Amino acid sequence: MDYNRYSKAITKKGSQPAAQAMLHAIGLTKKDFNKPFIGIASTGYEGNPCNMHLNDLSLQIKNEINKNEAIPLILIQLALVVVFPWELAVWKFHLLLEIFFLTL
Repeated sequence: MDYNRYSKAITKKGSQPAAQAMLHAIGLTKKDFNKPFIGIASTGYEGNPCNMHLNDLSLQIKNEINKNEAIPLILIQLALVVVFPWELAVWKFHLLLEIFFLTL
């Protein structure tokens, strides 16, 4: 079974040198490019007591994955939960940043 069928689009083909450079910059080696990547989604946010523990939980999950067999990467996800009025301003700013960087 091909466990890295999605990540090999970046790690195996020569058409993504910039993406490969970014992976090298985070400490991955050419040997790591043969391993599957495992994305760990986290919606943790320190400004909300309801989900501020989720970043710690995602780190625990990442540390449990055998790095000799796979590459775990935490993917920060936007949680659209707004409880306090001041959080609304923070999330609007966060959304604007995401839209800006997605359009680059």
